[in-house]
Amino acid sequence: MSDNTRNIRDPFSSLTGHIEREREALHLSEKGDDIGAMQMSRHVLRTRLYHADVPPHISSIDIANSHTALARILQKIIGKLRGVNANLHNKYRAEASTNYYAAWEITRTQEAWNLYTNV
Repeated sequence: MSDNTRNIRDPFSSLTGHIEREREALHLSEKGDDIGAMQMSRHVLRTRLYHADVPPHISSIDIANSHTALARILQKIIGKLRGVNANLHNKYRAEASTNYYAAWEITRTQEAWNLYTNV
């Protein structure tokens, strides 16, 4: 299978552009387009999670940072939804909590590994 065919069939075959997408998410969030920023951050997170196991590999701290970035954008959306739509508010609050927990767990595991390897 040629590289071009692989890229068409596998949307996560390359990390090219994930940094630009992350910057775009930040820019969208600053402009007030939190939904667009959330979608862009989710894409970056999916790409990084995919490359946790598939080359080119990415560090677990980068994955934790993506979880945190997505959770922060969700927190901004939650702030705007107060009293407007309880279902969306609860959905995004649960997703933000899950992402914060995932980031904390990755960071805690990385710190424990660093302590273990430096003993």
